[in-house]
Amino acid sequence: MASSPHRIGLILIDHGSPSPVWNKSHEDLLPKVEEELERRGLASMFYAVRWCHMEFVQPSVAETMNKLEAEGSDYLSTIHYPPI
Repeated sequence: MASSPHRIGLILIDHGSPSPVWNKSHEDLLPKVEEELERRGLASMFYAVRWCHMEFVQPSVAETMNKLEAEGSDYLSTIHYPPI
């Protein structure tokens, strides 16, 4: 698939937890997601892939969105994990 002419950031969002083990288990999926995007020929669609949490821990959704915007994102795409 051809790369996008836009700078699109992909944000993976989970609920977040007071448990560091729970949060790390999700954050550790980020390289696997990046590998899967590459395997499917989709990696070039996104200039950045980030993980964030809805509550309890950082980075928050707002922080992640603001950071990607500051980095020059034209668009953001989000995926909630686990899917509901």
